[in-house]
Amino acid sequence: MVAGMLYYANDPQLTAMRHDTLRLLHRLNHELDPADDVGRRAVLTQLLGGMDALQPATITSPFFCDYGCNIFLGADVYMNAGCTILDCAAVHIGARTLLGPNIQLRQTRHLSNVALLAAETFEAELARGGGCDWRAVCGPASLE
Repeated sequence: MVAGMLYYANDPQLTAMRHDTLRLLHRLNHELDPADDVGRRAVLTQLLGGMDALQPATITSPFFCDYGCNIFLGADVYMNAGCTILDCAAVHIGARTLLGPNIQLRQTRHLSNVALLAAETFEAELARGGGCDWRAVCGPASLE
C-alpha cells in the first residue's frame, strides 16, 4: 500500500483496517458533539498517522478517509466539512494549510494494462507544503 506497490483493496488485512477506520469515522462524524474538542482530538489521534500536538488540526465533520493512518497533518491545518482523503498511500499536509468544503485528495491511478487489471491500483505519495489554500479536487499529480 505505502511501498508504491500494486494495491489490492480486497486484501483481508486492508479490509479489516478500513472497518476499524469506519468505526472511528462514525464516532467522529455522528457520535461526538462538534464542540467536544477533547473527544474529537482523541479520535483523530487514534485515526491519523500524525498530527501536531501543540497546534492540532481542526477537522469539521463530516470527514472521510480510507485508512487514516497514512495521513500526516502539520500545525494548525483546517479542513472544512466534507473533506475526503483517499489515503492508500501517504498524504502529508503542511502547517497552516486550509482545505475548503468538499475537498477530495486522491492519489490513486488505476492500471490501464488489461493484463494487470485485477481490481488493483498503484498508489503514490501525495504531499503539499504549508500555508496553502486548497479549493479543488486534487487527483494523481505532483503538487510541489
